[in-house]
Amino acid sequence: MECDTVNRNVYHKPYSDSSKRQRIEGEGDISPINGPNFCATSQYSGRSFIPVKSSSNTFHSEDVKAEGHTLYGPLSDDTLLNIRNLEQITFGSGTFHIGNRNGAFVRNSEGYTIMLWKFDESARKLFVCRSILFTDRDEYWAVRSRMELM
Repeated sequence: MECDTVNRNVYHKPYSDSSKRQRIEGEGDISPINGPNFCATSQYSGRSFIPVKSSSNTFHSEDVKAEGHTLYGPLSDDTLLNIRNLEQITFGSGTFHIGNRNGAFVRNSEGYTIMLWKFDESARKLFVCRSILFTDRDEYWAVRSRMELM
């Protein structure tokens, strides 16, 4: 679903963000004044929080290691990711290590990651503060599309 277009009514003031409706002369129709039309996935746009629902296909890690040796545990609760104070967000795919709630390795699985990066003032470098792994492509694209709308 494409969500990158905003429909603006050209018959009214171009800089108005009003969502009030105004009567148009002639036919007496009611239409929005410069009101944007958004897709359902953009309901969180304009906020700095992205919701990630817990499921059997969603995992996370706050201890990301180099060379793909990160062990992802299940995401047990619905989470809101605050992306306001992040320096960078990266997306990836590949084979990842999945563990259980106790931190023991269970299996390897194909998936998609969203990595949230922050800047460490003392070390003067970027680091991954959290990584979310999705083994379901649709769940991954739903979260990624929300991030891209912000």
